[in-house]
Amino acid sequence: MTSWLQFALLALLSLTCTAYSSEYKITRLNKALAENPAVPIVFDSKTFAVATETPRNYSLFVVLTAEGKEFQLFAQEVLLITQELHKRGPKNQVFFGVLDFAAGRDIFHKYKLTSVPFVYHFPPTEGPNKRVIKDEYEVYDLNRQGTKAEDFAFWVERHSGIKIAVRRPIDYQLYASYAFFGVTVLVSLFMLQNQIIAFLSEKRLWQMMSLSMIVIFCSGYMWNQIRGAPFIGGNQGKPEFFAGGFQNQFVIESQIVGLLYGAISVFFVILYTQVPRIQNPAAQKTATFIVATLFVVTYSLLLKVFKFKNGGYPFALSGTPRWFLTGSGIPVLAASDEARLLEFIVLQLNG
Repeated sequence: MTSWLQFALLALLSLTCTAYSSEYKITRLNKALAENPAVPIVFDSKTFAVATETPRNYSLFVVLTAEGKEFQLFAQEVLLITQELHKRGPKNQVFFGVLDFAAGRDIFHKYKLTSVPFVYHFPPTEGPNKRVIKDEYEVYDLNRQGTKAEDFAFWVERHSGIKIAVRRPIDYQLYASYAFFGVTVLVSLFMLQNQIIAFLSEKRLWQMMSLSMIVIFCSGYMWNQIRGAPFIGGNQGKPEFFAGGFQNQFVIESQIVGLLYGAISVFFVILYTQVPRIQNPAAQKTATFIVATLFVVTYSLLLKVFKFKNGGYPFALSGTPRWFLTGSGIPVLAASDEARLLEFIVLQLNG
């Protein structure tokens, strides 16, 4: 009985001795880091298993990758963090490493990775910075959380408590291109100043810009920006383009209203500025009738939108057979009076 007890104790002792201490692993990590302190530690399956096994009194961030194009973009961002950490960060608390698929196939199969790159964080399991998490590691998803060094540094700080200030090197080529572009613009403005002044002095330009801004803001654009309106509604699986009531609105609704306002403005401008210039009387009357018809039909659609939004809206181009005045003296147009309205417009334009 005593011999079996001694054998069991020896077996238990041998098992506990297989795990390396945190101090030993820190020594190994620092030794690997000393070979090239400007880049993350390069792991293989064996060194990765030793560095990530418990116990740990340090945080270890490992990028699992396959050296593809996606990693090459992220590698430059990781390099910025690694360099900053090794220059100004606390010693023996945080380490960064890289494990390539070619050097750690069994590790990739162990974690069932089907796409790369991913960043795994193995937090301390002992010491003053010990953290207890649900799984063995925490995952940084590049597709969801971003590939920029600033995003990754924020995630590292949140999970390890180590603040890393990302310092990007000065891109002289970028600043040179900005300077060249600025000089080119200034020279072009100086050489074309007469044409630019003549263009900006064009009355029709400002008319079109003013009219466009009026149409945009009357359509409810700012309301959408302030309230964050949904693009389109739905009811029982069917799309809804207009929200009932004046306190609700869809983005597509404001776009439709804006198009109607724009069309009405264009037809009115054509009636006022272009049709009178037609020299042929018959052609002028025909153009007047066509454009006026389009104006009335478009305005009728706009009124129907307002009628849908609020059933109490007092204006309409449908419903009553004649012109009449409401009790408050507001004129209301009837559907049967569209011809009267067209006749009125034609008579006014043709004197």
